[in-house]
Amino acid sequence: MAAVSLSRRLNLVDFKPIFVTYLNPTVTFLSHLTVLVSTEEANDIQNLITVTTREAAVSLFLEKLERKQQEPGIFTIVVQALDKSDQGHIAEMLKSGQNVPDENTRRVKYLIDVFSIALTKVRPLEMSPYLRCLNNEELAQIDSCTKMSTNERGALKMFSLLVLKGTTEMFAQLVEALKKTGHKEVATNLEDLQSNDCDDLDCCEEDKECRNIIPADSESTASDGLAAGATQLQQHQPHAENLSGVTQVQQRQELNLRNYQEELAAPALPEGGSKNIIVVAATGSGKTLVAVKVAMEFLRFEAEYACCSIDKTRPKKVVFLVNQVTLVHQQTQRFQDYLGTSDVIGLSGETTRALSLDELLKKKSVMVMTAQVLVNALQENIVRLADIGLLILDECHNCQKGTPYNRIMSIYRDMVIDKQEPRPQILGMSASLDIGQAKSEKQAVDKVWLMCANLDARLISLVNSTDGKRELEEHLNIPTERIIEVAGRTNDRFLKEVSTSMKMIEDIMQGTPGFKQIVDSNPQLRTSGNYGSQTYEQWVVQLQNDILEKEKDKPMKRRLVTCTDHLKVYNDSLYINRDIRTKDAVSKLAAYLAEQTGKEGGFDETDQLLVDLLKEKIPNLKAISEDPSSSNPVLNKLGEILEQAFQISSEIPEKRGILFTKTRESVEALMKWITETEELKFLNPGRLIGSGRYGGMTQNQQVDVLKLFREGGHKLIVATSVAQEGLDIAECNVVVQYNCISSVVAHVQARGRNRAKGGQFFMVLDEQQKLSNKTLTNRIREQMMKAATQTVHKKLLMEPQDSIKKITDIQIADQNERKQKKSNESRRKKLLIKDRVRLTCLKCGELACYNYDIRCVKDAHRIVISDAFKERYDTKHNPKYPRLIDGLDMRMTLVCVKCKALWGTQAIYQGMELPLLNIAGFVAEYPNGRQKRVKKWKDVAFQVEPVTYIDLEKMLTTESTVSVEE
Repeated sequence: MAAVSLSRRLNLVDFKPIFVTYLNPTVTFLSHLTVLVSTEEANDIQNLITVTTREAAVSLFLEKLERKQQEPGIFTIVVQALDKSDQGHIAEMLKSGQNVPDENTRRVKYLIDVFSIALTKVRPLEMSPYLRCLNNEELAQIDSCTKMSTNERGALKMFSLLVLKGTTEMFAQLVEALKKTGHKEVATNLEDLQSNDCDDLDCCEEDKECRNIIPADSESTASDGLAAGATQLQQHQPHAENLSGVTQVQQRQELNLRNYQEELAAPALPEGGSKNIIVVAATGSGKTLVAVKVAMEFLRFEAEYACCSIDKTRPKKVVFLVNQVTLVHQQTQRFQDYLGTSDVIGLSGETTRALSLDELLKKKSVMVMTAQVLVNALQENIVRLADIGLLILDECHNCQKGTPYNRIMSIYRDMVIDKQEPRPQILGMSASLDIGQAKSEKQAVDKVWLMCANLDARLISLVNSTDGKRELEEHLNIPTERIIEVAGRTNDRFLKEVSTSMKMIEDIMQGTPGFKQIVDSNPQLRTSGNYGSQTYEQWVVQLQNDILEKEKDKPMKRRLVTCTDHLKVYNDSLYINRDIRTKDAVSKLAAYLAEQTGKEGGFDETDQLLVDLLKEKIPNLKAISEDPSSSNPVLNKLGEILEQAFQISSEIPEKRGILFTKTRESVEALMKWITETEELKFLNPGRLIGSGRYGGMTQNQQVDVLKLFREGGHKLIVATSVAQEGLDIAECNVVVQYNCISSVVAHVQARGRNRAKGGQFFMVLDEQQKLSNKTLTNRIREQMMKAATQTVHKKLLMEPQDSIKKITDIQIADQNERKQKKSNESRRKKLLIKDRVRLTCLKCGELACYNYDIRCVKDAHRIVISDAFKERYDTKHNPKYPRLIDGLDMRMTLVCVKCKALWGTQAIYQGMELPLLNIAGFVAEYPNGRQKRVKKWKDVAFQVEPVTYIDLEKMLTTESTVSVEE
């Protein structure tokens, strides 16, 4: 095939969005590109994947590609390398681009720029009926590819076929298909290609502004944001011309703040001195609109300044940080309502694939992102805080030790202490400044001062004017609040049956040699607490840790660990029985039994004994669960409340609600209960849990649930604490906390999810748990928090110099503490053991690997590169996989070949099957004979080196490359 022409034909770099989104520069891929990439350069690319991101590695590869793309045969070499590294779907895309007629190349290039990012979201089989430009054979190819592989692969096939068309008719049909299948924003972007300045597709390359308006969750290669002209922010209205030739204007809402919102925003505006402030106002008061106002005025001021100043290096960008992935989409849309889609983009860890943050800072005026995205970019030196002009922290009470917010602000505070310029203006927003466990007003005031120091705030902005307070009260929908305590079961037969099993297991442990010595050596183990309590759970966890670290006899260790594993499961079932239904608790035990009996081998005498005990118990427990007398009075009361609360009236014809519970397991059980209860089925509940690495929800799943909730598809969401902060659902008027009372801030936040008229807030509590005392404490702390916030507000206002000194002293003390911690960590690393350390199985004590066999991938995952390790583990199916995490394709669960204990995950990385270790599944045996169990890799007492290109290359010689299609 001929080399790519630079004049009319598409060149390889034109496919940058495809490469950035989908290319995996694996060892196999690079090994077929020796003409293009030297061994040293391949090593550089691989190191980038290891220590930073896949995207950074792809960017480096594209730099080298751009320099050599005119050399004869390069196109063919790249295509062949893709085919040989199981990336033929990308190769097919490139080959399609080579066959585009010259007159359509410009159109196809823009199609690649805008549409390629959406390929991860579209559903090709739903779009096919609208794509009349495709013949039956082509439609059959899409159908086959989608059903045999994934939606994404089917979308790539569809994209390749559409690229070959490249006609105006194809564009029209694609726009129609996107609109009909729920992708209106992407359709609008494609229509913008026909805008006034670009309806001649041969227009100048530089005039891109009108064709790069992107959706919130896209990663498109968008154009520059607000122009430097002073009036352009106000006048900038992106034009679009649809395919019928009718010119359209992207409508932006006019921002009209209420008087109290203007009062809150005033100190942060240029005319108010652009101070660093914390806006504190009730949930539902419209703090996000205050942030929009501050952002708009900041951008307008910077645009005017740019016209009059020779200093062109001032940062003019706004970054809006959130602490939950679920809030990215919501807050992005809010900013886009007033600033337009072309200048605002939303980013989270799941949506930062196509462009790095430094590129986006050049192209966008406002970026909404999770704090972790900015933390990663700062750590990797992709951006600096000096590149940002205005930094907004939503729910800023989370700026405390150990959080992403505080990691960002610690860098900022060092800049303040060292007088480094420029640095961004800070705007924090919260309904409640956290005072922790403060027991006095003085302690509460100290906590508020600490929050001001953490955020370098020079003022707490409150609604203090009489008119402002009156207006705020008129617009807030304050819910009625009820605490309902219910007595639990009086005769809990499930608890009695399970308790007998737990007592039998404890007797087995008591009869095991060495057990008494372990218990006697730790005073914390002398009292176990009641079955089904948190105290008992803590006792079992501590007991297992002591067994793992102190018991030297392998058979005895295995017996005791097996016993504690069963005790933990029984105790968990008692939690479920207490809070939900006995039926759900039995299901928990039955699932554990199925997991144990489903193991192929790995059983010893104790395993069999305890499995038989559970197997004998299940039928009786099922019979108890089917007895009406086993119903849960607390859950029954919850059902009554939900049924009554959702009764509609002429005044409130539509209702939505959120049901908060403590754990993901209880979310699932409550969901099942609601859908199986005839009187509650109409609620059609949706679940909302966090995006944790294992078993959580993706951002897209969370956004879909919230969309259905807003539209009425789900009348109720069952959620963990992930939904407590920031979610703005205008229709929500029922909020229930079920057997979960946490901090005062969490209480205020949960109550604040009520936004609609006639809101009701319920706390349904099991009186046996004595949670009402905690509720009373929270009410007292809430009043202390409000008083402390007012006290510090007045001090900052009336005594600014003394206040700044107090804040500076706190910041310097914090800096010294961080320096000391860093020094201690440095000394700890010097003391790390360099001798051989054995990692043995947590359960059976068999050797797994040595410390020198382990390598670190992407500063987060640990893999084993030893061939001998392959003989020591098995894999088993995991219903949660496949799943892509940090560029690693998680496929199977890793288990000990002997006892089937969980060891980690088998993943595809760089085209190879690699075992990823979960350190919690092992015990480290050190040269001095000491045994230590840790749950986090940062706590191991030996150094783990980062994986290198040489490591991977060696593994490639012994590891067969695994197809991504597998």
